[in-house]
Amino acid sequence: MSRAALLLRLECLLVAALTGCGGGASPHWAVQHGTVDVSAEGIEGYQVWELYEKRWQKSQDEKHHVCAVVQQVEGELVSDLDGCLACDAAYRITLTPLESDCDPAVADDPGLAGMTHYAFGEVDQDHAGSDPYPGRSVGWYVGWDGESAELMGFAFDEELEHVDGQPQSGWGPGARYVLDPAYAWEL
Repeated sequence: MSRAALLLRLECLLVAALTGCGGGASPHWAVQHGTVDVSAEGIEGYQVWELYEKRWQKSQDEKHHVCAVVQQVEGELVSDLDGCLACDAAYRITLTPLESDCDPAVADDPGLAGMTHYAFGEVDQDHAGSDPYPGRSVGWYVGWDGESAELMGFAFDEELEHVDGQPQSGWGPGARYVLDPAYAWEL
């Protein structure tokens, strides 16, 4: 595991530990985010599911955080998926559970572990207004069946978050991409 990957993993675990369990509350909302390193052959990185109780919808306050699930993502390049607009790349992914402070029934839920593909292409018009870096980021798509994908959010070069960074626009090997959600999942 690279030093950067280890630091990301520790950061994710620290966030989970600090926000802790929501006093026994049941998860009602899920927000998925992560980072992936891109090479010519594939991707590898981490995704995190942050789970919140029902009251989170109103204020989106961290005090409503229930638990988190951290998964390692590894993917190999495959053919484009239907639903990915002007697809730059699609990957068949393998998710490996790493850490969780959730109840095992929640952490092992197929909805969190059943994703089979990532794809990256254009941001659709319905979500363009939420794009954190218009013209520099791409759409992040997820799929469960190997044939189609739906927009999950945005992917952008991690360097865009640093003032001194030299980010690349669009999608390409040699960069670490932040996966930023466009919405939360209602469980």
